[in-house]
Amino acid sequence: MSLILETRLHRFRAQPAWDGPPRDHNLAIRYFRRRFDLDGRPERFLCRISADSRYKLFVNGTLLGHGPAKGALDHYFYETYDLAPHLRTGRNIIAAEVRWFGRNAPVSEVHSLVPAFLFEGPDGAGLDTPGSWEVLADSAVTPDTTPYIGNAHIFLNHWEHVDARQLPHGWLEGAATGADWRAARLVEGVEGNPGCGVFPEWTLHPRDIPLLTAEPRRFAAVVPNQSHRGQPAPGTITPWRCDSEPAKLVLDAGALTTGYPVFQFKGGKDRTVRITYAEAMGVWEEQGDRRYWRKGRRDDSVNGVPHGYVDTVILPGGDFTWEPFHWRTFWYLKLEVGPGEDPLVLENLHYRYATFPQHFEARFDCDDPDTRRFMEISRRTLELCAHETYEDCPYYEQLNYIADTRLQILCSYALANETRLARRTLRIYRDSLRPDGLTEARCPSREKQIIPYFSLLWILMLEDYWRQTGDNERDFVRSCLFPADGVLWFFRQRLRDTGTIGKVPKWNMVDSNPGWPGGEPPAIAAGESAYLTGLYVMALDAAIRLHREAGEASDADRWAPLAERLRLGLRQSAWSEQEGLFLEGPGRSDPLSQHTQCIAILADIATPEQTARILGRLTSDPSLLQMKFMQSFYLARALEKAGAYGPFWDHLLDRWREMLGNGVTTWQEYPDPTRSDCHAWSSWIAADFITTVLGIKVDRPRNRLVLAPQTEGRSRAEGAAPTPFGTIEVSWIKQDNRLSFTAEVPPGPEIVLRLPGRVEEVVAPGRIERTVALAD
Repeated sequence: MSLILETRLHRFRAQPAWDGPPRDHNLAIRYFRRRFDLDGRPERFLCRISADSRYKLFVNGTLLGHGPAKGALDHYFYETYDLAPHLRTGRNIIAAEVRWFGRNAPVSEVHSLVPAFLFEGPDGAGLDTPGSWEVLADSAVTPDTTPYIGNAHIFLNHWEHVDARQLPHGWLEGAATGADWRAARLVEGVEGNPGCGVFPEWTLHPRDIPLLTAEPRRFAAVVPNQSHRGQPAPGTITPWRCDSEPAKLVLDAGALTTGYPVFQFKGGKDRTVRITYAEAMGVWEEQGDRRYWRKGRRDDSVNGVPHGYVDTVILPGGDFTWEPFHWRTFWYLKLEVGPGEDPLVLENLHYRYATFPQHFEARFDCDDPDTRRFMEISRRTLELCAHETYEDCPYYEQLNYIADTRLQILCSYALANETRLARRTLRIYRDSLRPDGLTEARCPSREKQIIPYFSLLWILMLEDYWRQTGDNERDFVRSCLFPADGVLWFFRQRLRDTGTIGKVPKWNMVDSNPGWPGGEPPAIAAGESAYLTGLYVMALDAAIRLHREAGEASDADRWAPLAERLRLGLRQSAWSEQEGLFLEGPGRSDPLSQHTQCIAILADIATPEQTARILGRLTSDPSLLQMKFMQSFYLARALEKAGAYGPFWDHLLDRWREMLGNGVTTWQEYPDPTRSDCHAWSSWIAADFITTVLGIKVDRPRNRLVLAPQTEGRSRAEGAAPTPFGTIEVSWIKQDNRLSFTAEVPPGPEIVLRLPGRVEEVVAPGRIERTVALAD
């Protein structure tokens, strides 16, 4: 691995370089190159690199990495590489393709209005920018902002239109010389004035996560009925030969994936290749004077066709390899070759699978026949929705939203014992704190968005992290408590005499339901929401625990009376004795929702008697507004807390079974009709299999492992999970009205065992076996 993850800030000697001020605010691409000689191969050759906006780094023609990692201008990143394994005696070439996005930046990235490339070599090597670097302006690539599908063009901004005849072929190896190459120039006016407290354009920090994976993968098959002319030999994909006529090739990756497709062409001079990236197969329908592409069975290649956004390449002829600058998302890939006199051969095609390197080692099985597919699809969805940040979806937005990310992080903990991306996420949100006390709803993002209640979920996310990491991260968690208090103060200032949160600004999208315009419950818009107030109580309780365990108890004491007052107030003012449910707000007549009932249970607003009445209707009454995929996580939490987890297997999971019927390989954003087919907020069920059905719960601050399986609704379950305490194995089976439980736990933590109908006990590590009589 060439990337070095540094932990200390570096004071740069090098200065940013470009070839002059930008001519406009559109995408600008520069090729930077530095030639130098070595008398021998060094053992170590550390170099630091950053760019605005993005770079690809090459050494002697070998791609080393992409960067910088997503950040913000006041927390911008650089990468440190050890180039030694790639250097040689004699002439060496370090090269970088640098793209400044300007107005063509994706929404999920924050960059400057100033283009720049920064490279610093080892002391005394003379490789710092601008120095003797040379630079060439690109004339081959233009941004394609066509709205090919949905709103992807709004969030991702552009795809590539490449006239490869204009590329500087051979520039990585030292060819492509001439007058168009210029000496790199210093970028002026960006250094700030540290002595006077004036910040530079970019405040640089070392990269805090590893590089994305780069695993070579092959496509699974050709879709024969949709491929015309130049059909590859049976059972093969390449070589694919095209004569002078137009031709089309549709490839199946076997499942949705993310990565860099790499095309190796031969010939085809002046011919145009359109490359379409599709999430699924779908059918075109006419509605009035408009055509719509609708997804049904995602793998139906008989009735459906692939549709999606497009890269376009005009071929230069000869041997030519091309890949997009940014990774793409696709299940099906369609190549359409235009006519031309020069025959074309696609000699090779593969893709480098790109995702954040998590290792999902957890396993789970039970007597539900769909379980293994649930786990497989959840893992794939989680992988594809994590790159330099967690993402809501890789195909459309690639944005890191708090509500989505909390569930993704819980999956990383439960399935992979992974905390690196979680820490990064918490810090990004912490650093987004606004003057009014709220965090931004999604970060990083060049378009600032506020969804106020998401900030409350960030506090819950912070406690989740504390439970997973404990004292190892005490200082970091404490650094987040002041921002957490800022969030709590924002809502406290809006409390009404009725004991509910008053009107809050911006967007409060909770779920997609009829009668909730833009997903916002009318009670929130009116400032009378029991749901929002209950969620505030949950955040207060989490902050109180965090202050007492990781911070100062006196800070917890500030919030405890308020939490109890709001709890008692809602218990009285929002409860409907007639309905046996909580109203959407005191005195309100809105349609009742599962959302408010679940929050009432989770925030301990509902008494045991009220909870029992709620459970009588919670999953059996279709008149209640239903929680969709993301929000139903909180329904599962309410069922678990109430000791009534059985409906998880039918009321909840039946919605996932419907998705299986759609032929998905990743989980949808919403039930059909849906936009995104890969939304990781729907993968939380995999974490539940581990933490709830097997009952493996980590409490690192107390050095405690809790084993508390929820056995209702199934007759057996078994599995294992990686944890901070090592791998934990659990199995249980119900026979003859008895529960037999077995676990294997390595030494280290205190182990608390909670089995149905049995008093909680502390047990010794090693093999744990218990048999419990079950109630009739």
